[in-house]
Amino acid sequence: MISILTPTRNSPIEFKSMVDSLSKTCSNKLLVEILVKIDDDTDDRKYVENTLKGSGFQYAILSSPRGRSNPLDMPRYVDELFKISKGLIVWVFPDDVVIINGDWVKHLMDTRNKVTDNIYIVYSKYASKMSQARSSKFRGSGNGIPILSREIYNKMGGYGKNNIPADCYIRGISNAISDRTFYVDTYAVQKFTSRRKIRLQKKKLSSREYDNIVRSMGINPKRLSRRIIKENKL
Repeated sequence: MISILTPTRNSPIEFKSMVDSLSKTCSNKLLVEILVKIDDDTDDRKYVENTLKGSGFQYAILSSPRGRSNPLDMPRYVDELFKISKGLIVWVFPDDVVIINGDWVKHLMDTRNKVTDNIYIVYSKYASKMSQARSSKFRGSGNGIPILSREIYNKMGGYGKNNIPADCYIRGISNAISDRTFYVDTYAVQKFTSRRKIRLQKKKLSSREYDNIVRSMGINPKRLSRRIIKENKL
């Protein structure tokens, strides 16, 4: 099963667009659950439930105290959703992203057993803002919507690290284990780009620090060249 983990707040149009895109490009809804985090000081449950109840997907809604003061809150929401998830593959999917094309269910399920211990990270091969969609090319690097095997999530002990935006943290780990990072032929774009941008003092880790984090998980780091990554894409 694939678990879609989505925090949302006051975004009924974006959320419906996201679910509609997942539905239109889904080849087997029985293999998918959508888990949504909402804040308990809103009426967001109404639009979330109205959208999901007719979607054909299994779903659950988790209401908890508001945070979301900035993107550094994301790991907490994702960890809350992960605790109730059942999927062997976990896709952290923002509510302002849509799938343009690609049989994402098949693509993701095909990643299972690519490595014997199923400790790996996956990215949508093409991901961009809507305005850049026509010119996007596969660059052989991670993006803001990582997909994790349940096994690597458990090894990590949570989604993200203090003071590091989660997508940057996951990308750092994926670079350290590029032999365990796969790119699938699914095209995802950020459709809604008018939201207020929040400037953060981002803590950065070196490649050596990420290698050490990976070693602490019991995994040997291995960095492949960009050329090999592109040649070995799924």
